[in-house]
Amino acid sequence: MLKILFLLCAILSVHLLCFAGEPLSVDDARPLSPVFSVPLTAQNKQQSYADVLSLRLIVDGRPADVPVVVHYIVKDSQLQMVPANDLGYGLQFLVQYSVAGRLVSKAYTTPAQPAAATPVSVSAIYPLTDVIPYNQLYFHIRFNKPMVQDPRVWRYVSVINDRGETIPNAWRQRAYWLDSGRLLVLMIHPGRVKSGIHYLGPLFDSGKTYRITMQSVRAVDGSVLSAAYTRAYHIAAPDRQCPSVYIDTAHLPHAGSIKSLTLHFSEQMDYASVWDGTRITDAHGHNLPCKIEPKPGGSDYILTPHAPWQHSNYTLILKNAVYDLAGNRLDRLFEVTDGSGISATAKETRLAFTLQ
Repeated sequence: MLKILFLLCAILSVHLLCFAGEPLSVDDARPLSPVFSVPLTAQNKQQSYADVLSLRLIVDGRPADVPVVVHYIVKDSQLQMVPANDLGYGLQFLVQYSVAGRLVSKAYTTPAQPAAATPVSVSAIYPLTDVIPYNQLYFHIRFNKPMVQDPRVWRYVSVINDRGETIPNAWRQRAYWLDSGRLLVLMIHPGRVKSGIHYLGPLFDSGKTYRITMQSVRAVDGSVLSAAYTRAYHIAAPDRQCPSVYIDTAHLPHAGSIKSLTLHFSEQMDYASVWDGTRITDAHGHNLPCKIEPKPGGSDYILTPHAPWQHSNYTLILKNAVYDLAGNRLDRLFEVTDGSGISATAKETRLAFTLQ
């Protein structure tokens, strides 16, 4: 009887993975965006959705510590789980669901990569300049396509000194992704740049040159960065000053145009913090969608609207988490010893301008 049941499951367009009469159903009509479903019972209704049903990428034979980002939907007494982004080709996942107080695990594998996938390439690595401060905090890598958002991708990125030695334990062991998997955020372990944390000592020495090397990362479509990408940086003195910012109101774009607005900082800024932390609103408080790009040098940023500017009062808003290469914010240093560099209340920075 069980063999017949499994044969019936296999020929259905919605595959049923059965476990002792407690089914997990998988609608894999779109195999990179499958819909996983389990019945909602009186018992599991008391649990959070993430405890009832979850999905984890299997990396090096074990499930990742952080689950895949998903959306949950309740439909017809079923809890449905859909990945927030396509899973990628040729990957293995672990589906876990709660039944009668116990956790059941099932494997899910996405199909192999199509033959005609575009190769992965690195569009840019930030900072763009060749010289960075001794207490550099973040590096950002932009790709030409959406990547598998693996939080442990730091394992494929090495820091190599001028003797050709790979420095161990360089990164905080949790990577972040922005822009739907196109922008990777890597943080140097805080104990390498902040005093008072007992770790392995500073990552960099002033006056020396280091290389950042990445290889073997995988895109959502299954293609892989086959050739190692390398970027060299020379290390300068530490940066222990807060940046400042302004808009040159004498050189504003004109209403009716889509010319860029330039945002001027007093020093090189952290790319991802500016990209993620900057927005423009009009007189009614509506966001103005725009493209944000750094100029060569990394201290000036170009904001180009998707639609023409209007005759309006605008406000450029910077989150309080916008910071320079060393993590110093507009109103607070990354590291202080006497409290003098900490503002009483962290708040957004607002710059008003009017277009005629």
